[in-house]
Amino acid sequence: MDHGFAYNRLALRGIYEHVVGHADWTVHQANPEPRNLPALREWAPDGVIGHITDPEFAEGLVAWGGPVVSTTSALGTDLFPVVDVDHFAAGRLGAEHFLEHGHISFAFFRLCHDGIQH
Repeated sequence: MDHGFAYNRLALRGIYEHVVGHADWTVHQANPEPRNLPALREWAPDGVIGHITDPEFAEGLVAWGGPVVSTTSALGTDLFPVVDVDHFAAGRLGAEHFLEHGHISFAFFRLCHDGIQH
C-alpha cells in the first residue's frame, strides 16, 4: 500500500495491530505496482491485502492465483473481495454537515468503476 494516502496508513495500522496478536504472520510491504509482481511470485505469500488501482497489477495478481483482498473499489468488485469506505454514507454525512451550517449549494463527485468522474 502506498503510504501517501491517510486511508492506507490507517488500514496498515489495523493490519499491524492484528499481526501483533498473530506471531506466525510475516508482513512484506511494497507498492501495488506491476514491477513488484516478480518479487511477489518469488516470495510466494499466503495472500495479499492491497490498495489495488492499477489494472495491470490486478491482472498480475489474478495470474498469480493466490487470495487477494483490495482496500479500494477503484477497479470494481469483480476481481477481488473489497474492504472499502461506505462512500454514500460519507457523502450523506458531508451533505448533512453543509446543510446544518447553512450551505445550500455544493457538489459531489466520485470516480466510478468505469473510470469516469460523475
